[in-house]
Amino acid sequence: MDKKISVIVPVYNTEDYVERCIRSIMNQTYTNLEIIIINDGSIDTSLSICEKLQKEDNRIIIVNQDNKGVSKARNVGLDKATGEFVGFVDSDDFLEPDMYEIMINHLIVENADLCRIKAYIYNREGGIEEISKERNVFIFNNELEIMNAYLKNELKIAVWDKLFRRKCVEKLRFDYKLFNEDAAYVWEACLNSRKVVMDTKQLYHHIKRATNSLTSCPFNENNLTLYNYCKKNFNKLLNEYLDKEEQAYLFYFNGLFHLLKVYKRDWDNNNLTNYYKKEILGIIDELNFIVKNKSQYINKFDLIHSKDIIEILANRLNQLN
Repeated sequence: MDKKISVIVPVYNTEDYVERCIRSIMNQTYTNLEIIIINDGSIDTSLSICEKLQKEDNRIIIVNQDNKGVSKARNVGLDKATGEFVGFVDSDDFLEPDMYEIMINHLIVENADLCRIKAYIYNREGGIEEISKERNVFIFNNELEIMNAYLKNELKIAVWDKLFRRKCVEKLRFDYKLFNEDAAYVWEACLNSRKVVMDTKQLYHHIKRATNSLTSCPFNENNLTLYNYCKKNFNKLLNEYLDKEEQAYLFYFNGLFHLLKVYKRDWDNNNLTNYYKKEILGIIDELNFIVKNKSQYINKFDLIHSKDIIEILANRLNQLN
């Protein structure tokens, strides 16, 4: 247990959950941890709960700041981290006791830079969405395999189901101005990794709550930052990786498709306050080009779904004055 793991936990008004969360980290079978709690301006009893736990465990470090959001809180945690490995936990979630022991063993045995496990996902009614019946371990051994695993959603875009070798993320920070910043962080971490391990054992418990998710925010101008990010990285992939056209178009498709799905969801729920007609029609045109000319790179289900969304949104927008 000579390899230290820095576990970064942003906390904001989660008094009903935070003790369970922190104790699940304190009780890990892998004990060489530093638990960095960033109290992001909580106005409930979250801080006092964390201070009580700190008295029980000297591995806990508490940093207080004004409310700046989860991305800035995680960045502060990264600045404080001293472990060879770094993990992130949301303060309303909790862990299986052997999660970090299993993950760090994979990283050490395989000499890998990133490990991902699966999670139990709890819906807003408290039920578990999926229980895995089989356990498999997959190794992605090179840049192309890692890219494809990310782009085909095997590695997922969350940070809380992963353990990172710190040297691979040392210079990475969460872009708090970017919509879907977790996805961007994981993508950059993947590009910095020589080898990635994925274990399908469910070891993390992720709680969906209406108040803790970007999905509770209506579509707004910030969402459109994802378009600029995807465009920039699409061009970078085409220019710097001459043999990776498939990966470039799949990256671009995934980002644009996700953006339109969020936009359509809010339209369907009557949550739009601005239609961004010009911008969305431009995104539809670019996505339509990929669907028509690069369909060989897209899986059949996403292709069908994207065509439906393009048609629905184009018709709606063209009917606006």
